[in-house]
Amino acid sequence: MRGVNELNGIQSNKGTRTSRVFEALVDEHGMGVVCSHSINYDEARFSEGFLYAVKKGMLPILGSEEPVPPSRPGAHYHHLIIDGEVWVAYFPEEEE
Repeated sequence: MRGVNELNGIQSNKGTRTSRVFEALVDEHGMGVVCSHSINYDEARFSEGFLYAVKKGMLPILGSEEPVPPSRPGAHYHHLIIDGEVWVAYFPEEEE
């Protein structure tokens, strides 16, 4: 492990594990929805881009997650690591 990031998570060369994403999803969708989702966001690790998007108030679209490579060219996505495998989760497009 390489220290602690600004989102109070543990950072490594394999992403950052933090409960902030899980908590933000629970705030948005409710505990039941998030806990019954097929992806365990409380145990996942996240790329810096993923965490930055969440910090800006964006959340991944639940159910959009897929193993890499991404299948939606040009879509807004960020990486997460689930059980040692790299996945992507898609985010709503940012409004300009």
